[in-house]
Amino acid sequence: MGRSPRGSRCRRYLVGSALASSVAALVLVASSLVLALASAPAASAAPSISPQTASGCNQSVCIYVEGSGTQVTYWSTTAALPASMCTVAKYWAVGVLVYEGNTKCGSPGAQVSSYWPSPGHFAAGTQLCNTWTGISGRPCETVE
Repeated sequence: MGRSPRGSRCRRYLVGSALASSVAALVLVASSLVLALASAPAASAAPSISPQTASGCNQSVCIYVEGSGTQVTYWSTTAALPASMCTVAKYWAVGVLVYEGNTKCGSPGAQVSSYWPSPGHFAAGTQLCNTWTGISGRPCETVE
């Protein structure tokens, strides 16, 4: 311990020294932390979200759906013709007709296709289905 000008022991001196040392150490740690943060590599960009796809077939009809979340960006369908005929693709959401494709004609065994250019948003849990007039099959996919 040091002595005061009057000769008494002075604890303040030791406390002051200890405090000064602690403050210096704290400043050193804080400086190191700031330096470490400043030199740390930048956080990588958020991972990109890839479109989700779903497809399936039922009898002679197939469905293909693509989107992200509840936004459907592409919806198409194909069918194998059982005979020489003309047919129209039907697009269904929760049992309600929401779109019809153009008339397609062909010979037996030919495959016809149709797509809906901009289907849009469907609530989660919505069942999307396709049919073709005069052709057996009704494949469905569910929006998640």
